[in-house]
Amino acid sequence: MKQLVKGIVFAAAALMLMQAQAKVKVKKVTVKSNYGSSVHVAVGKKVKLTTTVKVSPNKSANKKVSYKSSNKKIATVSSSGYVKGIKTGKCKITVTSKKNKKKKAKITVTVVKKVTSVAIEKPKNQLYVGNSLTLKATVKPASGSYKKVTWSSSDKKIATVTKA
Repeated sequence: MKQLVKGIVFAAAALMLMQAQAKVKVKKVTVKSNYGSSVHVAVGKKVKLTTTVKVSPNKSANKKVSYKSSNKKIATVSSSGYVKGIKTGKCKITVTSKKNKKKKAKITVTVVKKVTSVAIEKPKNQLYVGNSLTLKATVKPASGSYKKVTWSSSDKKIATVTKA
């Protein structure tokens, strides 16, 4: 009799678990990096991917994903979403929902050479109050490295800088 009761309780628990899992609906998986819809990473460096899973019910257990690189010789990706550059080139990282394998997102990874230096061309003119001048940055190595630079001012009360 005890075994029959245990069997019924076990079967009921298994049925409830299957029903709970069946109700999970993955709506969308998205992935991006701090660079937006693509990733640039230097050889030997790592970049964290940001993954968003829209799911119902909205529980963290339902938002788990797996990561896969299309070419591990170019870039690898950890189970927590860190992309590591191995060799210069391009590949894709695929993020797949663990609750619904059909819900995926892809991001292009470009692995570039490490930047060895950034130099700012010395302005030919002095900067007077109210005026502006254009600065130019040179990134080395000249080929194969990521050329995008960001500008900032150490004291915005004295001088400000814009993107353009």
